[in-house]
Order: sequence, then C-alpha cells, then structure tokens
Amino acid sequence: MHLHAVVARQDILEAMTGIALVIDRELRVVAGGWRNWRAFWRANGGVGPAPAMCGQDLTLGFSAGAVRSGFRAALTALAAGERGPLRLPFRCDAPGLQRDMLLSVTRCGTAHMLYHAMPLTEKPRPVPLTNTGSAPQCCAVCGRAAPGQPDPLDWTEPSVTTICLPTHEVCPRCTLLLMAQPA
Repeated sequence: MHLHAVVARQDILEAMTGIALVIDRELRVVAGGWRNWRAFWRANGGVGPAPAMCGQDLTLGFSAGAVRSGFRAALTALAAGERGPLRLPFRCDAPGLQRDMLLSVTRCGTAHMLYHAMPLTEKPRPVPLTNTGSAPQCCAVCGRAAPGQPDPLDWTEPSVTTICLPTHEVCPRCTLLLMAQPA
C-alpha cells in the first residue's frame, strides 16, 4: 500500500506497532494510532487520560532546549524536502522499563509526514526510575550517561544497575545523527 494511503486510514494507524502519528508541515498532529498512544502514556507513568494530540505541535511534548530545537530543525527540513527521511534509534525509558526504540519520520507527499516510534526492546529496570539527585544525567536520545567532567568523549553506556535520569541534553553523537542526514 502506498504511504499516502496509510496517512488517510485510521485503521492502519491503529494497527501499527508503537506510536504512529501523522503530522503536517507545521509539525501539528493531524491523525494517529490513539490506542497505542494511550497505552504508551500509561506505561510511561501518565496519570489520568492521555493528552489529546490532534491539532497540537508535536514538538511541544519534547524536552525543551537542545532536544526540542534539534528535532524541530530536522522535522522542518524534512517537511521542506531539504533532507531525507529521519531514522534514529533512541532510549525512551519508563519508570519500570528500560526501552530502546527506533524513530522513523517519512514524508507523505508535500503536505504530511508519518512519525513512527517503534519499540525495539523493553526490559524491566532492576530499580524503578526515580528522580534522585545522585543519579547521572543522560542523553535524551540514546541514554548514554553524561561525563563527570566536561569532556564530550566521556559519554558512556550506563550499566543495567545504574539509574540514569533523562535530561534536556543531547550527546555529541546523537546531535550528529539527528542533523547529518542529507536529502
């Protein structure tokens, strides 16, 4: 089936694994697989009903700062046809889960893009994620632990017993992955 047909079919969006959203050139959500969105919201500790996404700027739900601005730049360039599809592995941990995902954003004609965040692996955390001051900060995309000293080469993969808190930071490797995919 052609990608244009996917964005027009609610049943297909609902059947897709993970989070499937259709966004317009202004990055507003115009359709989505809402059943999976609600399940994802609850798994990530969301309280109450999942927020309505239709009509909202997708990037307002991203961490402010480097994460939001990096994704806005990449998505805007994709919408304008200045770059090819965005494919990026990323970490998206929930309070009790360590989750690796793959983001794929593809143009659907000139008016829309399919934003698809697919889970790759999920495993229970040995200790639930809590907001403790002693935990290392990590890259908001890949989950690597930030260096103790300001040396960008020291970003490291946390051990399975390490609690690494999400931040608004993006490590140098992920910054390059996000921005260095030409059309």
